[in-house]
Amino acid sequence: MKKLKFIDLTLYSLEGETDVEEIINSQVHSLPYLRFIDNEIEKKVIKYCGINKKFEKDGIKYEFIKGKNKKWNMHLSLFYKLKKHKPTAIFIHSFMFAWQIIILRLFVGKKTKIIVQNHAELPFRYPKLIIQKIAAKCIDIYFLVSFEQDPIWIQRKVFDSQKKIREIMEGSTLFTYRNKFDSKKELHFEGDTLFLWCGSLNKNKDPLTILTAFEKYSQVNPTSYLYMVFNSSELINEVKEFIESNSLHQQVILLGRLPYKELEKYYCAADFFLLGSSREGSGFSLCEAMACGCIPIVSNIPSFKKMTDEGKCGFLFTPGDAEGLYRVLMKLPTIDKASFIKKVIDKFNKDLSFQAIASGIEKEIKS
Repeated sequence: MKKLKFIDLTLYSLEGETDVEEIINSQVHSLPYLRFIDNEIEKKVIKYCGINKKFEKDGIKYEFIKGKNKKWNMHLSLFYKLKKHKPTAIFIHSFMFAWQIIILRLFVGKKTKIIVQNHAELPFRYPKLIIQKIAAKCIDIYFLVSFEQDPIWIQRKVFDSQKKIREIMEGSTLFTYRNKFDSKKELHFEGDTLFLWCGSLNKNKDPLTILTAFEKYSQVNPTSYLYMVFNSSELINEVKEFIESNSLHQQVILLGRLPYKELEKYYCAADFFLLGSSREGSGFSLCEAMACGCIPIVSNIPSFKKMTDEGKCGFLFTPGDAEGLYRVLMKLPTIDKASFIKKVIDKFNKDLSFQAIASGIEKEIKS
């Protein structure tokens, strides 16, 4: 039987990166699924970065190619190599590389499957949309987190129907659940309920709606605390001003940026995860929270609805609706927390984990 060959290909270049371990670690949300794909399938990762390097690790072949992000780079030498390699399937991160997908199809022919993963991108505007429509005909499978995200692709006539579209997470986490009591003890947390925010302080994530609802909730629940972890801080002044004007210094703790490995213990300690995004491709922080048994309270957007099983494994509120979020918060004391945590973890393992992603991709490789 012919050996199946699978390529994970990223055309975007980490052009300033030259440290192999740092490059691999930077892909912590995207690459570990390869560990769970059938070992009978030959697996290879091709990435552009700041060095040329070939090596093998944990049964996976890596080829790092030195390159820069040039808009019209056609990658002819790489595509010629792929033509000779004759892979069964090539998995491309992002549909932003529509022009390159067309060129790739010309090189590898019809026998190689081209699978593309959406990473929150939307259809191009005219006239570039024409290129994307041609590229869509070169694609065999297009992965989205939720079918609710596909109407715009069909409305703009990039795809004729859902025939090529599949639902799958764009990434996951290796974080795991630990006992809440012990995790709180590790953080020296002495309050009653711990809420966790993990996301950029920007308009899309909408921290002020979260803070508005939490301030009202905290008036009747003074032993509840909100920890906020964030990398970018566009709205930091507005957030600090809100905390100051509403005397929330004791209950809202701005942790700022934390080392990635530190995040797990906060997720494990937190009872609830809060996020109010208006739009997300998926939601890595939500995924991490659910892996650690942190109950989601998130905005009612397609990816979050899919990840929480339409709110069966969490709570949903309308983006920007602080009053609606407050009503959700006020219901929390009535829930069976232990039962809810189990539902959250079961949902993560079944549909959001690297094992689940690997299963979905492997099915397409073998079909």
